[in-house]
Amino acid sequence: MDKQRRYEVRDIAERLDIIVSELNDLIDEEESVFNSRPTARQWSVSGQDSKAAHEQMRSAADAISAEIEKLFGIAEARPQS
Repeated sequence: MDKQRRYEVRDIAERLDIIVSELNDLIDEEESVFNSRPTARQWSVSGQDSKAAHEQMRSAADAISAEIEKLFGIAEARPQS
């Protein structure tokens, strides 16, 4: 891969990293809202939906972060001589 394409891959990875950071902020907000609910409301249907949503988003953000790291690795790779 030439220098220009590595640069483009790095740029995309950096933009994705910003998006994941924004997603993590949203996840933290959702978790905070869930935790501030009274215990009885945490166990309600809407409380359990909220908990499931932030757990699924956290899992997705972690998976995306792992893929972003792969992209950074590609961007840093140097051709074999």
